[in-house]
Amino acid sequence: MKSIIVSGIDGSGKSFLINKVAIELANRSKKSRVLWMRFQHYSVRLLHFASRILGLSVFDDRLNNWRHEFWRSRFFSWTYIIFTMIDVLIGQLKWRLIQKEEVLIFDRYINDVIIDLKVKTRIDISEHRFLNIVYRSVLPKNSVEVVLLRNKNDVLNSREENRNDKDFDFRYECYQTLSKQKNVVLVENVGPIDKSVNKIIALLC
Repeated sequence: MKSIIVSGIDGSGKSFLINKVAIELANRSKKSRVLWMRFQHYSVRLLHFASRILGLSVFDDRLNNWRHEFWRSRFFSWTYIIFTMIDVLIGQLKWRLIQKEEVLIFDRYINDVIIDLKVKTRIDISEHRFLNIVYRSVLPKNSVEVVLLRNKNDVLNSREENRNDKDFDFRYECYQTLSKQKNVVLVENVGPIDKSVNKIIALLC
């Protein structure tokens, strides 16, 4: 079973690119399945409720959603990280039960979870050896990790919620940092989409 994991900030063009990759694979008579794996919220739902009571989550009218500021409590941050790890271990069953002959295309996964945690807690899991190993242990063997980058202004203009997000600059910087890691393949969303599609197809072949 071959698999590719596409990471990127909201508005980078992941879903559009992934759909194009799936179509191209179908044209080559290869089965594929797209899995959205960013949020695996099971046990952490209780913590989300608790964070609102504790004032660590604030409803943002501009985003029409809750903005998490777990970094204001070190204890809560580490508790959230551990509970998220448990949910990630449970969530891997979502893809492990799929037929082995299919190509799996992950629309976000562990790298995005780690960045989400970094934004919420200001703690970088990749700097903690044990936690980083546990989080990354759920990845399919021989999977290819890709990060999709797009011009910052284009990302901002593509989604209103990005322009209203106080954490946008920090999150965008996190993905820039991710793109420089040795285990990650950088795909830039510039120019014709076919160029990016062909690059990902080549990684799968």
